[in-house]
Amino acid sequence: MKKDTSNFIDLDIVFSNNNLHVNDIIENKVPDEVAARIDLVNVYGVAQKTVDSMTTDMVLLEYNNKRNLQNTVVDTNIDIDTILREWSWRCDKGYPDFNNISDRIRLQEVLDELNIPLPFDKISEAPVSPLSKKAPSNIEGSNTPELKEGLVIYFSTQKPKDIDAAINKCSDPNNTDVLKFSTDIDNKFYGIKSSSLVSKAISLLNTSNISANNAKLFLNALSIAKKIQAEFGILSPDKIDRGDYMYTKIRAHAVKLVSEMGLTPDADKWCPADIYIYNNAGAAKQALQSDDLNIGKTSLNSMFNTEFNSAGGIVGISLKEEKAQAGKANSFKKILTKEENYPTATALTPVQKSTMELLYNLNILSSTKSKDTPKLKIGYVSEAARIITANKIPNTDALLKSLTNTLRLTFKGDMKRAFGQKGGFNKDATRKSFAELGISDITYDKNLLSLIDTLESNLKKNALDTYKSSRKSFIDTLIRLNFNVPAKAPDVNKMNSETLYKKSSCYMTAEYLLSGLNSEQLQIPVAYKSIITQKNAFVALTAYAIGMAGISPTFFKLVGSSSGKEAHLEPFYGDGFLNVDENTTTKIVDTSEYKGFYVEFIAAVSKSASKKSKVMSKYKVTLDFRFAGDQLNIEVSDLKEA
Repeated sequence: MKKDTSNFIDLDIVFSNNNLHVNDIIENKVPDEVAARIDLVNVYGVAQKTVDSMTTDMVLLEYNNKRNLQNTVVDTNIDIDTILREWSWRCDKGYPDFNNISDRIRLQEVLDELNIPLPFDKISEAPVSPLSKKAPSNIEGSNTPELKEGLVIYFSTQKPKDIDAAINKCSDPNNTDVLKFSTDIDNKFYGIKSSSLVSKAISLLNTSNISANNAKLFLNALSIAKKIQAEFGILSPDKIDRGDYMYTKIRAHAVKLVSEMGLTPDADKWCPADIYIYNNAGAAKQALQSDDLNIGKTSLNSMFNTEFNSAGGIVGISLKEEKAQAGKANSFKKILTKEENYPTATALTPVQKSTMELLYNLNILSSTKSKDTPKLKIGYVSEAARIITANKIPNTDALLKSLTNTLRLTFKGDMKRAFGQKGGFNKDATRKSFAELGISDITYDKNLLSLIDTLESNLKKNALDTYKSSRKSFIDTLIRLNFNVPAKAPDVNKMNSETLYKKSSCYMTAEYLLSGLNSEQLQIPVAYKSIITQKNAFVALTAYAIGMAGISPTFFKLVGSSSGKEAHLEPFYGDGFLNVDENTTTKIVDTSEYKGFYVEFIAAVSKSASKKSKVMSKYKVTLDFRFAGDQLNIEVSDLKEA
């Protein structure tokens, strides 16, 4: 999860001159809040409106910052925005505090990494006995690809005996061995954010006891590194990359070539690989000189290995944990629903769609099962009010007044803070103010819950009629195309209006894609050479989602192990053809609990579209049509070798 960046606007105010070189950080005594507010406006020229919107803590921090910057020196070769945002990202509070020694050390790290001379004496942290450290429950950035991918790169360059020592430590909660991995990491192979996270994680691995959560993170990366080294040996830093060395350059070149083909320029949909291994420098350089994406022996895709070995060019690796989604097909759906190219897709009316979005927010507020915190819920209050006002949803005047009154009661009449700096209903601004003011809970208008119930009752007939009509049409299409229909119909009495509308939207989208491809009303762009003649929308969407539509190079998925065992390898052939296995049936599952439906089938991968072509592998596929919040997602939620 990314760190909250809501305070960056205040940092931009502090450093409004983009090329200031921070120096002479001085611990000055800050005056009282009233004096600080006056000086910020009269002495330092900060807009009164901006000062009025600041909390006490931000006023005092801002004032101290302004005083410390009076003697700053201009250096036009330094990108202060980059420094500030990277420094802020590393600080525990999400923004720097000049009087906090830990924050100063984080600035020191940023300047060191960017080869900028320190404008102050070097600061050292007090040494801590490694065995006395309490193991943090989660490493900073533990859920980010920057850390997960960076750790794989790091361990792939380490000695096997050191990898085994790390596995032993992470596998035993009582192991207190002090390891000696280097924390000197080159940004260009990782990216600045990744290298910083990896360095911190390795420092923790070296000296701390490892919590269960952290152990799984390390073991997953270590298991993948062992698989890589089993084929390629110990890699030198310039042989494996996710940074600016070659990786980002190759992906940028691919985006250019994809754009020239008239397709959506999405690097991840061209190649889902997270890191590249270079068997020789020539292949990477040739890749950057290619004029075509996927046609010919000198195309960009041809520079990627079709086998997981050390012969030839680039090996693309997609890193996955034991439980992970396989990929989304939303952007492919958008290609096939462009009104300028194809017949207009059947869809919910604008009023129905906005009503569905409104119900999503209201149902979270009224649910007794919701685990959302008051800070999150107050955002739904504001968002529900915004949807009503923006879309002029009929018969919601009383509800809008009740939502507005809830904000007024919660913020004790201060609607300026409830709205935020931009004014109007804005969920992010409302949540930010809620947190800054230290409000502990929401004070609801006494009529809100009954008004939500009334709206649900009024909408139920329209939602139910829409559901029945769209589902019948979807089922008729399945029968016409020889698909097995769902074995059991959902119980409509167990579904509220929100779920009925969401299921309706999923049925409409699926029917449009299924019937359109089958009747050739929809034409798959020729660039997707492996599925250009595909009549089965479920197969086409799956192939696109997992990188087997013919636009991607061959890449290899490595599935890590939380026990440290060698990772499992699965190849995805860029020129491979995906079809439903003839010996199996397609199963469509549609239940009242699911805000959509999902499709299960066995996919067979061959090297040509011919039925006589040898099947290289088979996968059990689960393809979801479902809503996440108010967004319809089509994604392969599960993909396993069959």
